[in-house]
Amino acid sequence: MIVFLLLALRPITVDRGNCKTISGTVSEVTEGGVKDLVIELSGQDGIFYINRGLENKFELSEFTTRFKGKEVTISIADHWTPLDPFKKTNHIIELTFGQEVVFSELD
Repeated sequence: MIVFLLLALRPITVDRGNCKTISGTVSEVTEGGVKDLVIELSGQDGIFYINRGLENKFELSEFTTRFKGKEVTISIADHWTPLDPFKKTNHIIELTFGQEVVFSELD
């Protein structure tokens, strides 16, 4: 039980060496969790989220208007947890649109 808790509650490492990059068309933008900005990409299984994105940086309606139907590139944390063993909920580390870095947790 202790090992399960340690694996479930370990922090997400935020660095380029721990990233997986995915490109796709934004099909849906919603709010989830505690002010998280949740993005779905066409043809991709699962969801992608910017932790507290609606609290700190973005407005849902503006983000939806700007990016729904557009192709973005998302770098996600390659992080496994027993709470999401199939990696269906992915923490966004960086989001780019063309050459513009829209959001980044990287230095």
